[in-house]
Amino acid sequence: VRPNCIILAVTAANQDIANSDGLQIAREVDPDGQRTIGVLTKLDLMDNGTDARDILEGRVYPLLHGYVGVVNRSQRDIETGKTMKSALQAEKEFLLGHPSYSHLALKQGTVFLSRRLNAILEDHIRACMPSISAKVKTMLREAVAEQQQYGDDD
Repeated sequence: VRPNCIILAVTAANQDIANSDGLQIAREVDPDGQRTIGVLTKLDLMDNGTDARDILEGRVYPLLHGYVGVVNRSQRDIETGKTMKSALQAEKEFLLGHPSYSHLALKQGTVFLSRRLNAILEDHIRACMPSISAKVKTMLREAVAEQQQYGDDD
């Protein structure tokens, strides 16, 4: 993974985060968590009495961009024709109604994840643009110099 890439580490909340393949790979290429955003899926499928609050609040494995929890449509939801609109509403209701997530609900969910990723991408582009522009200018100067070596045939 190139150093200018943003890493989306997706992990099921109902699995042990310490054994998450996505986070283990992200740690290898981004040990400080500066370029990684964590996504926890299946918040609604966790065992009774457990939650992902500590992870979502960054107390287990902190990442600069944090974690966003989402609740996706199940296979049954898809088969029965549950729309994305109703799935997003159900996700919002789950997050707002869950005692462990209600205080975090405004910074969780698919809609927030989409907005957050867009903001991270915009910031990343803004940060990378000066060096990309400089590289392009250098390559252009080199190409012009090489072209001039061949002479002008006009």
